Amino acid sequence: MASAEISTSPCSSWSDLLPDLLGLVIAGLPFPADRARFRAVCRAWHSVARHHMRQLPWIVLPDGSFCTVGDDGAALFSRIAGLPENVTCLGSAADGWLALDSTDDVFRRTNIAERFCVDRSLRQPRCDVKHAHAYLLHDPFSGETVPLPELDSIAGDVAETFEIRKVLMRSTTDDVIAVTTSNWNCNIILCRPGKGSCVLDYLRVIDVAFHGDQRLYGITPEEELVAIDLAEDDRGKPIVTKLRRVIKQPLADGEEDPWLWMYRDDYSDDDDDGNVSNESSSDQEDEAGNSDYDNDDIGSSNEEAEQESHSFNGDGQVPDGVVIVEDKETPYQPKAYIVTTRRLVRSSSGELLMVRHHQQAPRFSRACTRGVEIFRADIKAGKWVPVNALAQGEALFLSRSFCKSTGAYGGIEEGCIYFADMDDVFDTKCWAPRLLGRPEQWSRAAQPLLTWLFPPQLLV
Repeated sequence: MASAEISTSPCSSWSDLLPDLLGLVIAGLPFPADRARFRAVCRAWHSVARHHMRQLPWIVLPDGSFCTVGDDGAALFSRIAGLPENVTCLGSAADGWLALDSTDDVFRRTNIAERFCVDRSLRQPRCDVKHAHAYLLHDPFSGETVPLPELDSIAGDVAETFEIRKVLMRSTTDDVIAVTTSNWNCNIILCRPGKGSCVLDYLRVIDVAFHGDQRLYGITPEEELVAIDLAEDDRGKPIVTKLRRVIKQPLADGEEDPWLWMYRDDYSDDDDDGNVSNESSSDQEDEAGNSDYDNDDIGSSNEEAEQESHSFNGDGQVPDGVVIVEDKETPYQPKAYIVTTRRLVRSSSGELLMVRHHQQAPRFSRACTRGVEIFRADIKAGKWVPVNALAQGEALFLSRSFCKSTGAYGGIEEGCIYFADMDDVFDTKCWAPRLLGRPEQWSRAAQPLLTWLFPPQLLV
């Protein structure tokens, strides 16, 4: 019997894979290093990569998992590889850097569904229960980790109600790091790894932004802008040389300013760039009842700060600046509310912007953007000036723990404001919101605790 011949056609090469299929592969490779390997396979894959690598920055959840949104759809990935065990993500400290809290306090990294269905003790943080905390900075793309013992000595033993709301690097990991908290005793903590720390209390600051090498700005719930001039002592420890309000809300007739003792309100020596001269008349300061800020009054030594940290509890909470009012115009059943948040961000042109975000918040469904207002800080005039549009080519990424202005590239659109805690994006070109799809698991996280993380840009 003649043997049957089996005819076989040559296998297609990897370069012949359909672009749509390759797009699905790219969507499963969120790390820049993996995408670089993808495009290095062959010319065909390199060409496809140019059209599919249009991903927005990551949204990181408190438990260390992350979400990506782009042309290839939305996806929720598992926990970031390389993160230490038992850490809660506090937010981004800078591009590519995460601020982490190593602790057995699992409240903030436990998603909403588990809080209410698994462990009843996780429904609300408790002011009578304390946990040990160790803070660190971590770069998930290089694997580098930097401990923050200066922060540990101040907020290493705190109640569950104590919150670190923002960790912000001025430049590098060995430079000044600004931390805002929910506690009156240490509203702002300035620390420098290996050099020391400085604690500022009773400021009521809800958000901060660095502006230049020697200045930190903070905004209060009343939308007053506080300028904090920074310097270093002989050991490199951060110190505050001056503290004043550069934008002050007007008072009603006969109303006294309850915070006059805290700030210097004289800034007549400002130059055109909003920088304040160190020269001032001591006689004028005495007449106004103000003086340069004294670091001895803010627990400048680590020993004093460490003693003070043991008293941190649920009392004396700094308001977070979120305003909630009942929406009487929309007949939702049950009631709907308007939630207003305020974020401080430095624009691409170097101006300091305040963004008011008004959200429609039905009780049993996702919130949506109702409106956005943008203001520029006019330091010379001492007021907020409305802004009708972002700078050309600019986009904003806002969250409670990290705000950034960036140029439009890849999937980032010019004139858009992206919110980590919202399922929509606000387009300032038409001044209206539009839907931006997120994975369903994203909604199970506590929305204010989500943060943006900018991976290194991959040139394709």
